[in-house]
Amino acid sequence: MSNLRRLAGGIFATAAVLAVLAVGAFRQPILDQFAVLTYQPSVEVSQLAERGGLSERGRFFFYVGRPELVDSAEFNEACPRVEESSPILGCYSPLASTIHIYNVADTRLDGIKEVTAAHEMLHVAYDRLSESERKRVDSELDLAYQRLKNPRLEERMAYYDRAEPGSHFNELHSIIPTEFSEIGSELERYYAKLFDDRQKIVALHKSYSSTFEQLENEQRNLGEALRQAESRIAQLHSQYNADIAQLNRDILSFNQRASSGGFSSESEFNAVRNQLVSRSSSLELRRRQLAAEIERYNSDVERFNSLGGQMRQLNQSLDSLEAVN
Repeated sequence: MSNLRRLAGGIFATAAVLAVLAVGAFRQPILDQFAVLTYQPSVEVSQLAERGGLSERGRFFFYVGRPELVDSAEFNEACPRVEESSPILGCYSPLASTIHIYNVADTRLDGIKEVTAAHEMLHVAYDRLSESERKRVDSELDLAYQRLKNPRLEERMAYYDRAEPGSHFNELHSIIPTEFSEIGSELERYYAKLFDDRQKIVALHKSYSSTFEQLENEQRNLGEALRQAESRIAQLHSQYNADIAQLNRDILSFNQRASSGGFSSESEFNAVRNQLVSRSSSLELRRRQLAAEIERYNSDVERFNSLGGQMRQLNQSLDSLEAVN
């Protein structure tokens, strides 16, 4: 009996452990279901999910985070930044299971809130992958990253490595599907569970990103043109000043020669005089051309400064701290 009792005790103990494991395995889905059932998204939040092309499963994970679209003061409290010079647009808190999205108001950046919403939803989804699923997805993400990386993405990932050590693949899990069209067939199949049409979110990202890129490209090209124009104007101005000084000396010499009877004939006088008049006319034309070029240069400088102002405005519209200051 004693042996049997000990054996039975072992069976009950094992059953208890299995029961705890089972409860633990189902606890998160139960909590997620409860969170979604007790959450009522605002019209604006629902539109973010709709425009972002989220699938039913994607919306479920999005609503698990009980997302809120908030203005600067509330956002700064909910989403403190690690580096003051690196603004953030959204955050997901795993402990509180909440998503906050900064309500960017600049209409030139249409789509940025949808991309932020999808980005944070994907953090929720990644958080709920099993260990084996995560290893498989991480492997595919790394392959995609090696293929897609560029200096800007590498700089961004370096920021995450500094600000959120250990978040490398978690961030790639959110960045790659929302910002890149071609991600590979394996990842495409995986993300098809979370998006009805993933290209919708990629198109939105491309749309607002192009606003920055167009301004940056125009300012960069204009800056190079201004440097070339400045050098050319300086050279033309220097040559013009030298030529006008020489003309003035020649006119003075002509007048002195005329006053002293230095011309042997009227025809010689007229020939020299006509040459001086022709040179003067030519220099006047060059002066006008130089003035026009300087005017174009000044106009381009104004445009260059305007582009810089637009860039600052766009960047400020993304910075929740700027909105408070």
